Amino acid sequence: PALPILPVAWLVSVLRGASLVIDWHNLGFTMLAMALGKEPTSKSLPVRVCKALEGWCARRAQGHMCVTHAMKEYLAREMKVTSEVLHDRPPSFFCATDVASRHELFTRLADEFAPAVALSGTVLGEGKTLFTEELLGGAGVRLREDRPALLISSTSWTEDEDFGLLLDALVAIERRDAQFPFTVVVVTGKGPQKAMYLEKIAKLGLKRFCILTMWLEAADYPTMLSCADLGVCLHTSTSGLDLPMKVVDMYGCGVPVCAVSFACLDELVQHERNGLVFDTSDTLAVQIQRLVDGFPNGAELRTLRDGVKTTVRWDANWRECARQVLVEGSKRSSALPGLLFAAVFAMLGAAVATDLFRRLGLAS
Repeated sequence: PALPILPVAWLVSVLRGASLVIDWHNLGFTMLAMALGKEPTSKSLPVRVCKALEGWCARRAQGHMCVTHAMKEYLAREMKVTSEVLHDRPPSFFCATDVASRHELFTRLADEFAPAVALSGTVLGEGKTLFTEELLGGAGVRLREDRPALLISSTSWTEDEDFGLLLDALVAIERRDAQFPFTVVVVTGKGPQKAMYLEKIAKLGLKRFCILTMWLEAADYPTMLSCADLGVCLHTSTSGLDLPMKVVDMYGCGVPVCAVSFACLDELVQHERNGLVFDTSDTLAVQIQRLVDGFPNGAELRTLRDGVKTTVRWDANWRECARQVLVEGSKRSSALPGLLFAAVFAMLGAAVATDLFRRLGLAS
């Protein structure tokens, strides 16, 4: 959390004569406000103290990076600091994977996908999964022509992600189109509201959708993302100034996204170029219907996939944007404050030691 990390980091930088560079991904006081059930503009004392301390520490740092242009403007206006925009980008291990890797994952997670196999009425033979199959004679593996679409949503099951939007959209689709192609929805993550939503899912009785909740190993998560045909992001920022990292990861794996709209989302999701933006469950339902229609040969889904391929990688983005901030920040650091603090502590320590020795009769 921003508190106590920021004050501690500032103190250490002073004592060691080091630079302090802050990489802003959100605002601590808005996260605290959400945890307390308050609005970020609340007059609540804890929120106001957190905001004041956050700004105080910001003005004492030697450099700043932030994840959006909107946040850059906020930091300049409210905290009076200059920052450089460093948009989140996916690391190299979030990438498209070959069919063999997907087949291996689906085979290993066969028990997790068993409810989807049963609901779809699919009979799996040797060397087959719901999505892939081995070729005769060990000639390799391929995607099944009759495979269902695979939607994925990564969630922390918290208040800033309204999972009910997705559930309402799926229910609306089933009511409108009883012949909608069978679709598997994988939801990854853990969080406080998971049990509540699992209870709701069980009561829906969906027939055209099978919702599977999973907690994946770190190595399996990028592979599962790359298996998806479409991602759904329900994240809304507590500050309205940061962007969902889960969308960045999906883009790294070549997966287009339907994302719930908020103030600066267009810095990441360009509507109808690399994804679609929605405000309501009805809009999301229409978007899913459009994209899954004609699967696996839908033209619109293919167009969005092509738009995702232009994603910049983390290392290139770091070299271009972040390196200069760190270089410039290091030039502003000074050992003098640290030496002054050390001198003060040394004098205090000497005074305490002298008094102690005097009390013990070891000094005159």
